[in-house]
Amino acid sequence: MKNSNSPIYNIWMVVLLIAAYVWPVFGLAPAIYLFIKRKDENLVPLKNWITFALIWQIVLWLLLILAVVFFGAVAVNRG
Repeated sequence: MKNSNSPIYNIWMVVLLIAAYVWPVFGLAPAIYLFIKRKDENLVPLKNWITFALIWQIVLWLLLILAVVFFGAVAVNRG
């Protein structure tokens, strides 16, 4: 979307931000995209929300990795 002043562009950026918070694993892509675009004049008010979305996704990925490692170790010890 070339025109960053269009309402559709603004709605799309908000949808991506919501997706970055809601999707536990797949929200990393919208979070990274928004983090790269955060200097856009329309996204300046959402700058902190975008940073928190990226941090949230990193925390979710770390929890997922810890769960896989922990439950994998438990499964190996039982097996």
